[in-house]
Amino acid sequence: MIRFRTRHYDHDPACGNLITFGTGDGFAARVPLPFTKFVSALFQAQHGRDVTATMHSLATLRDFATGLPFATHAFFACLCCLLLFRDVAPRLGLMDKPDARKRHDSLVPLVGGPAVFVAVAASIAVFVPHSITALFVAIAFGVLLLGLLDDRYDLPVGLRIAAQLLIAWLTVALGGVEIHRIGNLVGFGIYEMEGLFAVIFSVMCIVGVINSYNMIDGLDGLSASIALISFIGIGVLCATGGYEVGTRLAMIFGGALLGFLCLNARVFVPRARAFLGDSGSTLIGFSLAWFFISLTQSDSRAMSPVAAGWLFGLPLLDTVSVMVRRISQGISPMTAGRDHLHHRLVDAGLSTNQTLAIMCVIQAAMVTVGVLTNPYPALEPWLFIGFVVLVIVYHLGLLSVIDRISTRLLMRGAQGSPTAVFDHLTPAVDTRPSRSKDATLDTRLPATGNQKPGARQSERTEELDVPQL
Repeated sequence: MIRFRTRHYDHDPACGNLITFGTGDGFAARVPLPFTKFVSALFQAQHGRDVTATMHSLATLRDFATGLPFATHAFFACLCCLLLFRDVAPRLGLMDKPDARKRHDSLVPLVGGPAVFVAVAASIAVFVPHSITALFVAIAFGVLLLGLLDDRYDLPVGLRIAAQLLIAWLTVALGGVEIHRIGNLVGFGIYEMEGLFAVIFSVMCIVGVINSYNMIDGLDGLSASIALISFIGIGVLCATGGYEVGTRLAMIFGGALLGFLCLNARVFVPRARAFLGDSGSTLIGFSLAWFFISLTQSDSRAMSPVAAGWLFGLPLLDTVSVMVRRISQGISPMTAGRDHLHHRLVDAGLSTNQTLAIMCVIQAAMVTVGVLTNPYPALEPWLFIGFVVLVIVYHLGLLSVIDRISTRLLMRGAQGSPTAVFDHLTPAVDTRPSRSKDATLDTRLPATGNQKPGARQSERTEELDVPQL
């Protein structure tokens, strides 16, 4: 029987992570990590059983265990920054004020974005110092600054889009974060692109992901929870693929988002004490776009482009459905409305935490599909077709059911004249110029209730029945 005992663990610039181990009879070897195939071969020679799968599982658990200090550091850094920035926010004007368009009833600091950024940047500087991570932090700071200016001064839509396009182009030009392959979508081979078209496509995808997370930032804890689930999936794929840097970064982001949720999600506090703001939601979207493109376009890719769509998950599904619905109804995508999934669930009578739980379950299911099917390239066409079918079912089936439930609740609650229920369904005309921060891409149909169509729907526009502290 072979008895392994670890002698030494170090890092060799030429070979990477190495482990020196020995047997009871004096034999010693120094092999690179992961060494699952080597150990499996020895075990199979001695016992006649292949334990490769078991060794891969143990290696994944080991990588996650070694990544816990990174997540813990980011968690406490974000939590401390939130408590510190909450006191500074009033002096900087970074307070979300209740008005006719917002349903919360007190001033709430818009400091989630700066807190997450500082926690992530500090953790990267300590645990993942590298030129490419430094570039990521620098460009991410530009995203954060743009979001803070938007939170403070309510920037015009055109200016925000132009700035986001510039940031996306810098990401492609300086960071090399560019899409060349979009996977085997329909079974006829991998689609590739080059030159200017690849640059334009990459820029549009980055801007799209940024704004998709800004759109879904509509309930306390929603955007951060959805992103946390995606980063967990990214961490699993990086760990199983041996991408140590990717694993560390995913753990860092996961820890920072969990720290933010402690003061934002109603699971932990009676009401949100800090909001992400546009700075936080766009920062999360930019970070995920960088991850998805980097991990799908490398030579030894950690995930397929189709699997990345499943890990993106619910924000992509909801955005596609919303855009298709507006175009099919002849409504401009820049029109405000309450047609996102979280709005519909709340209008159907669900509480904030119930809506959050349902959407997190959907996101977790989609991420699980992406993680489990990623190792099988032959499944890429089926995954793509499955996602298209899911969008159709979601668009035509699920949302219709939710709308019918919401309409019945309105009819039951209607009082007064027989036309009261139709007053809820008739859109009010808002002649004021729209300066909605969600108007970049997050635009909605006319309100189905007494909510004005120009109202900004973010994590700070929720039910009125928020318990007071």
